[in-house]
Amino acid sequence: MGTIYRPPGQNLDIFNDEFNSLLSELTKKHHDIHLAGDYNIDLLKYLDHSPTNCFINCITTHHFLPMITRPTRINGPTSTLIDNILTNAPTRVIETVILAADISDHLPVLMHLDLSPLSNTEPTVYLSRNINDSNMEQFKFLLSEIDWSLVLDLCNQNSPTAAYDAFVGLFKAAYDKAFPLLPRTRHKRHSPKQPWMTSGLLKSCRTKSKLYLKMIKHPTAANKAKYINYRNKFKSLRIKTERNYYASEFQKYNSDLKHTWKIIRSILNTSNNNTKIDELCINGVKITDAETMAEKFNSYFSSIAQTLSDKIPVSQKSFQS
Repeated sequence: MGTIYRPPGQNLDIFNDEFNSLLSELTKKHHDIHLAGDYNIDLLKYLDHSPTNCFINCITTHHFLPMITRPTRINGPTSTLIDNILTNAPTRVIETVILAADISDHLPVLMHLDLSPLSNTEPTVYLSRNINDSNMEQFKFLLSEIDWSLVLDLCNQNSPTAAYDAFVGLFKAAYDKAFPLLPRTRHKRHSPKQPWMTSGLLKSCRTKSKLYLKMIKHPTAANKAKYINYRNKFKSLRIKTERNYYASEFQKYNSDLKHTWKIIRSILNTSNNNTKIDELCINGVKITDAETMAEKFNSYFSSIAQTLSDKIPVSQKSFQS
């Protein structure tokens, strides 16, 4: 699966040559290829425009077919088919649709693929721990009942590794007992993704989409004016609802710094995805060995306090003066 963007005005003959080379390389390495994008090539004019006809010949030579056959950009009386999804595996395609949405002046294109061998790998049941106040109290009690003498004996015997393993084993046993893994069924999300989205706004959003679809099918001045007027009112109401929701949330948790930051992260839409570090560059030297990188991190963070302290200039005044 890949995406293609061809800027409008770019020489189409040069693009055809480069795209032909790209398809040659891709077909050598992959079997099922799907290329979606904004090509800015109006396929409706392939009979009258020579470079567009060459583009069609290029993709069909590599056994690719365009899955979108209707206009994707409609501007009043003119319409063009400049967005498409090319595939060399049409038997995998269940359905292709053009979505009537006003998120752009181009209509989004979607393709439903048959990926049944892959979909079976996702389990419908998963394991999860139930962490609540009751289980937390039980966990504290279990920790207080643990006999840590083994860990202390190993420490006294200068066996830090064995002592650590013993500590983790005892700790994990208590954790698993207090918070056991329970099977849960994976359900589809039916609630709106945005917490401030109300049922009234969802209904208005559907109405806006219907008006947009009506304007696309019948681009009269009256339909366009009705859609634009409703869209502007909906946008104003949506912004006001979102602002009021977060103002209420901040007021509710004004004394809870942790929850406040949680709200801020939800607004910024940040995630906690782990990022793998492949290499470090220290003093001009690249390091790729995982163990060496871990040692460098440990050395840096364990000495950063002293390093910063050494950079503080000596004051000529006493704090007592």
